[in-house]
Amino acid sequence: MEHNARDTREYKALQTAYAFFNKKFFKGALPEVFFLFDYHVKRAGGFFAPEKMIYDKDTEATHVVCLNPDYLYRDVVEVFGTLVHEMCHVAEYHNKEKKPSSTRNYHSKVWQDLMTSCYLIGEVNKTRTSGSTVIPEDGKFKAVVEEYLCSYEWLTVRSSDAIKTDPAKVKKAKAKNKVKYTCPSCGSNVWGKPALSILCSPCGEAYVCAESEDN
Repeated sequence: MEHNARDTREYKALQTAYAFFNKKFFKGALPEVFFLFDYHVKRAGGFFAPEKMIYDKDTEATHVVCLNPDYLYRDVVEVFGTLVHEMCHVAEYHNKEKKPSSTRNYHSKVWQDLMTSCYLIGEVNKTRTSGSTVIPEDGKFKAVVEEYLCSYEWLTVRSSDAIKTDPAKVKKAKAKNKVKYTCPSCGSNVWGKPALSILCSPCGEAYVCAESEDN
């Protein structure tokens, strides 16, 4: 098979999945999007960029949905979870009369409600700039994924440097980069590179390496 034919197959799989979940969860109301594979956001499985591409003779720009190939080694249900996560961003943006000018409140309550309607849980940080996808144990989302896989093909490509999702490996990898130090006197904590020599200013005590970061 020629290389370009393989590229076409992968992008066709993305568009087919998008159309399937668009019909399943959004009544087919979402606009078409331009798909990319990109490493731009290193710690995310994907991202949504509104109105970033424009075709010749079009008057309106097309949204971009990107999947990070480093995360395509995950269980197929988790990868589909990322795809639908980004589709919920598309839905929220598409339905807003006033378009946001920044990513502030990017993972809004509206987005979380859309995730819930897709049988997913959207967990967010305090500023709502970061959000993660949780697959509920009730099996509803998994059943939809299995319905898709019974009729259609999915991606066969992934990054050669793919991030493994074994929790033990992830924790071990984090431990190599950042560790926790605790003041033995006041109990305050700081995080930094391994083998640092730092003092607690109020106590004058040397911080002691306590444990690997696991946040």
